[in-house]
Amino acid sequence: MLLSYLGYLDYNVRTQFEGKRWAIPARVYASPVELYAGYNLTAAKFEALLQALHYRQDVHLSSRARILKMGLRSG
Repeated sequence: MLLSYLGYLDYNVRTQFEGKRWAIPARVYASPVELYAGYNLTAAKFEALLQALHYRQDVHLSSRARILKMGLRSG
């Protein structure tokens, strides 16, 4: 009895979703940036990149997509 009910559920789920697999367009939320030693990227350009990705300044770094800008370290 249980197996026949599971088969019934499986059939219904497959028939309902099979035709709608690509009905909703995909959205891509990534913006990959390749950073490596020697890459010519100024601090201003890097800051503009982070702003375009909706990063915000936050001294407490209280949530995701927050940055803390500090002075240059020597050494």
